[in-house]
Amino acid sequence: NFKFNNSAIFDIKVTSSLDFIAAGTVSKWGYSPKMWIGKFNSAGEVLWQKYSETNEFPFGGYAIVEDDNGNYIVAFGSGRADFEKGSALCKHPDGGYLYGGWKAILIKFSPDGDIIWQKAINPESDVNKTFWLLHFDDNGNILWQYAYKPVDVKNSACIYDLTITGSGDIIAVGDLRNHHIQADYQYDIQVLKLTKSG
Repeated sequence: NFKFNNSAIFDIKVTSSLDFIAAGTVSKWGYSPKMWIGKFNSAGEVLWQKYSETNEFPFGGYAIVEDDNGNYIVAFGSGRADFEKGSALCKHPDGGYLYGGWKAILIKFSPDGDIIWQKAINPESDVNKTFWLLHFDDNGNILWQYAYKPVDVKNSACIYDLTITGSGDIIAVGDLRNHHIQADYQYDIQVLKLTKSG
């Protein structure tokens, strides 16, 4: 019980041990959101859970992928008061993993919740206009990375999910947001098909 009154789970997966691993964010009254991750058994009982004790990681956990050894890689994306999700993870067909999104911290946890490694993703670009796709190995080393900008410079791009087709191509799904609408953002669906090399 962390005694937070605002919380959200953004991703939950069934593990290879048939437990559940979940990631999200916790905060008080919507301020200073902190990363959160928890593991539960099939009956919903908490096996372990962690959150950032300080503002060192002011991020929410948005995407989870399990490796072949039962470890968990979590993308902690930019935490915001509206709890918007903007990160995605999946396995790459040639080995390693794909991350899609903006600024993030990737953290690899053991099955018991111990941190194995962590890596900050902070591309030098206009994160309000661009989303990034990165291929990284099991140790967090980046193999390649590309930035994708909307055709219309008035828009920004956000990625919600990544998947691999039967032929090994990458499908990225998200939205485009028009920042020049007076009342509110205008959202359009974005779907990209990319080769496995980006």
